[in-house]
Amino acid sequence: MLEIAIKNILKEITGLKVTPVFGIGKPPYITYSITPINGGVIKESQVEVKIIDYDFDNALDLREKILKKLDMKNKEPSIVDHNIVLRSGLAGGGSLYNDSIQMWEVSCIFITKWRDKECH
Repeated sequence: MLEIAIKNILKEITGLKVTPVFGIGKPPYITYSITPINGGVIKESQVEVKIIDYDFDNALDLREKILKKLDMKNKEPSIVDHNIVLRSGLAGGGSLYNDSIQMWEVSCIFITKWRDKECH
């Protein structure tokens, strides 16, 4: 399942707790949401990653770490997590100050092509 692979990869990159949609505990938070685009053997999904923190500079540093891993160049090998093989590229993102929670939200949107090694 792509969700588990993304969670594992983000945790490995940042060393932080990673949760779907919203953060819990003490900031910074790393959250993700996944939207399917195409099915089939090789699937395509939009993956949005948000870094939520009081410290904007720290959020930008975390974004750079994530981009180094998930904004893949053509010659980089695919990422494998358990049975999921994936490739991703940056498709968008941005930064905003969320007044309701008094924190910065820095987002990255990736288009991810992936497959399950066990599905034939």
